[in-house]
Amino acid sequence: MTRRRVAPLHPVRAVARNYEGVHTGLGLAGNLAFLVGSVFFLLESLKTAGVWLFIVGAAGMLIGSIGRAIIDVHDAHDTDRPEG
Repeated sequence: MTRRRVAPLHPVRAVARNYEGVHTGLGLAGNLAFLVGSVFFLLESLKTAGVWLFIVGAAGMLIGSIGRAIIDVHDAHDTDRPEG
């Protein structure tokens, strides 16, 4: 039986891998913030809050996407390596 040697994960990749659910949660929270911010734009008194929700939503979606991208790149890199 041949065992494949697995290199230790880079610390950033290890965090991204261990907290996959956080990335998904941040993306969903970002989408929700965009939705609520869009509704806030309909009322003059809530436009400033709507702007902040857009900013927070964009940041959440960006962080979630970066984490997901790190995991995807790492997985693709692992499948490109020959076994042995």
